[in-house]
Amino acid sequence: LIEAGAKVAIASDFNPGSSAVADPYFVMHLAARYLKMSPYEILTAFTLNAAAVLGIADTCGTVEPGKNADMICFKDADLLTLPYMIGIKPVEIIKKGRRFAN
Repeated sequence: LIEAGAKVAIASDFNPGSSAVADPYFVMHLAARYLKMSPYEILTAFTLNAAAVLGIADTCGTVEPGKNADMICFKDADLLTLPYMIGIKPVEIIKKGRRFAN
């Protein structure tokens, strides 16, 4: 789908009925392992494309002026390690520009 130009969005879809998985990094790992998505494709699917699918791309999905500054920060992490961060907790959470220690 990605090669054909489709915008792919992924998420945990955590709910008690059909998906008991709340860990987004586990879902990212599954996307890398079974869907062969690159770390860049996974990050885009979880942020920009997910916001577009939900109709909230005007306020979320990217970091730029005028948007909600919602981010999570990890120690010593980079894009290539994203699908393998299962169980690793962020060192800081930023929600609408406000910083929270984790």
